[in-house]
Amino acid sequence: MSRDYPPKKQLCVWLSRHPPSPAQYRSLADYRIVQFPQRWTSAEEAWRYVANHTDTHPALAVVVMPSDMLTEFILMAGRTQVIHPKMAYFDQRHWTGKWQRVYVYPKLGFRSWEPE
Repeated sequence: MSRDYPPKKQLCVWLSRHPPSPAQYRSLADYRIVQFPQRWTSAEEAWRYVANHTDTHPALAVVVMPSDMLTEFILMAGRTQVIHPKMAYFDQRHWTGKWQRVYVYPKLGFRSWEPE
């Protein structure tokens, strides 16, 4: 007798002092979100913490940190997709409902991203 199990959710690490809003949680409903609200002194410190405190390599990382650290973090993250919440221009506390994929080639850049 076979039994269907729901697929295991992929891991999303959330590196921000601010927790995800209810709308952000809904947007990333297909992921298991684990927040790390620490202040990081370097990208290496952040990535090592993620590696040492998760049971699997994250599929996704929502990262809010300074640009120079973000560039280093992306280079260390390897196959992990790094995204950033697109905040309202007039109020940086207001999420627009959109995500940006962060990439480094040849320099730090952003492009629109949607959950699969």
